Amino acid sequence: MCPMCPMHFRYSLPISISYTPFINRDDRTVGNDSMPQRLTRTTCAPAALAFHTERRCDPRTPDGTSHLQELHVNLTLAERFWPHVQRGAPTECWPWLRYRGRKGYGVLHVDRKKRRAHRVAYFLTHGAWPLVARHTCDNPPCCNPAHLLDGTIADNQRDMAARGRTADRRGERHPRARLSVADVVQIRSANASARDLATQFGVSTNHIWRIRSGAAWKRAQ
Repeated sequence: MCPMCPMHFRYSLPISISYTPFINRDDRTVGNDSMPQRLTRTTCAPAALAFHTERRCDPRTPDGTSHLQELHVNLTLAERFWPHVQRGAPTECWPWLRYRGRKGYGVLHVDRKKRRAHRVAYFLTHGAWPLVARHTCDNPPCCNPAHLLDGTIADNQRDMAARGRTADRRGERHPRARLSVADVVQIRSANASARDLATQFGVSTNHIWRIRSGAAWKRAQ
């Protein structure tokens, strides 16, 4: 049973917490500007605290203390992180169960900074932060270390292209393209001056020279 609330837990591991007692400002015996001394007591396991948060039990205990809003639990990062990951078989995806961003990645705070959950999983497994944590499973909330690889931004871009998650906007597929492949072929085979071709196709003279030299539209044949 948790000593801070009337909840029973089957597997409870006592841990030490520090908290600030709640002060009623209407109490004339305590000044409004005085700060109470922080105390330490024993409570239930981290899973119990997570249970309190999910079930939204009364944060005020009979002795007037708060163990939700004014609580500082001395837990390691691993003790905070792994209970919120649905771990399964080594080859399966382990999804993050708490808050996720708009792109589907799990998000949590580490040292007062927002971190993506899969990056924290890599750090807890390998002891170093990755430059770019790449998912081999292509599943953003997955935190299985076996599905994570360290790499560069270029590696991540190549992974996205190989999986068909990047739009090909080269050449005439670009929304702001003024020329087509047929136009480029005509420009390269024409004997007219660059100024006349620029006026005809509505582009700059410099762009005409880049097309003729092969610096632009390299894939157009």
